[in-house]
Amino acid sequence: MTQHPPVFPFNILPMLNETAHTSEKKELKSVTNLRFEHFNTGHPGDKVDLGAASFIFWKSIWQDTFDELGVTKQVWSDDFLHRELVGFFDNNRPVGLVLFRYLDLNRPSHRSVSYFQNHPKDVLDKSFSPCDLTQVSSHITIDKKWTKSQTDYPLSELLISFCLLDFLQNRKAKRMLAYLRNNRGIQNIFYRHGAEALARNVHAYNVDVDFVQITRAKAHLSTLSGCDQLALYFWNQKLNDRKGAVHDDQSRSNTNFHSATGKPHSQNELGESSFI
Repeated sequence: MTQHPPVFPFNILPMLNETAHTSEKKELKSVTNLRFEHFNTGHPGDKVDLGAASFIFWKSIWQDTFDELGVTKQVWSDDFLHRELVGFFDNNRPVGLVLFRYLDLNRPSHRSVSYFQNHPKDVLDKSFSPCDLTQVSSHITIDKKWTKSQTDYPLSELLISFCLLDFLQNRKAKRMLAYLRNNRGIQNIFYRHGAEALARNVHAYNVDVDFVQITRAKAHLSTLSGCDQLALYFWNQKLNDRKGAVHDDQSRSNTNFHSATGKPHSQNELGESSFI
């Protein structure tokens, strides 16, 4: 049976503020003032506006990034749509996000997605062995005003922790894959989550990258002080919000059923709800 991460009490935040920072960091922006969201970009439900704002934010930053690297590449929405998005929002303005999806590498169509176009053959051989359900994360996107030098905790570290938590709670997924820019130290975020290198310092998009994987056996939350507890705080808060929403839906369903029939729902009529 899958074990869910422990639920931390909400008074963890004062503890983090007291113990994890030096006096020099008092002026930094607090990540806990942001809102954490998780939704599918192709089917955002009631988060259509957040999805639209996230796409504009994502496209602008990545087009600028490719231009700065001297890469002739048009950023299309294909790389954004039908992905899971975990992100931080300042009110309704996105300030940090990452995308991920699950690929069944047993299927030729999944092994032929454009994501793998820059993978050297030896890396592809490692990536496709074994062929299994794999989480592929990409496009870490951070607002320049919310980079790690300006916040009490790095958004990028927490975002990868969210990807890892989703991965660990997906019973069928066996690995996480990513390739990461080394000139910004992004590869180290994954290594702090238990990643192992499939290849180091491979040239792609005019910059050196590491190809990495995280297996279930070696996965763990970030070793950066305080980030593991804060990631669990946000993650559990979102799970509790979802449970509350489903509970409200079930209560409304129960009320409507009673109004229509004059009798309450039985447990079998209501069914059961499962969260991740």
